[in-house]
Amino acid sequence: IKSNWKQLLMFEDDLNDTKYYNHRSFDYMVTTKMVVDYIVNLDEEFKETYNLYQSILRCFKYDNKDKYQKLIKQDTSNVSSYMQTAIKTLVKHDSLVIESMTSEYSNGPIEGINNKIKVIKRVSYGYRSFLNFKLRIMICFNLIKKA
Repeated sequence: IKSNWKQLLMFEDDLNDTKYYNHRSFDYMVTTKMVVDYIVNLDEEFKETYNLYQSILRCFKYDNKDKYQKLIKQDTSNVSSYMQTAIKTLVKHDSLVIESMTSEYSNGPIEGINNKIKVIKRVSYGYRSFLNFKLRIMICFNLIKKA
């Protein structure tokens, strides 16, 4: 079960239900949707947790603010304690989450730039001068051309 964690985190509509393959846990050909359905049906608490998670993902994907607010305010006694903690966090920051759903802006591009700079820093094993580091960053982002 543990090896299938990526499929469990996927959006339910994106699971493949047409491509069959051999899975080491099954004696027959399965799809990723069949594997996820099997795992989810092993435990009732896990099933409720998974369904709540998928509902929240669906709200984020389709920017459904009203359904999202209903989901985080409903009774969560039948889901796992980890999901209850996550729901409490979402309730605490409800206005910010709703704002992120309505806003057209994202900090994704800035995070990508920061990540690229950190990779340059890690791969370089340090620069002797800040100027050389700055020049490397500017070259990688095509702000200046190599001479």
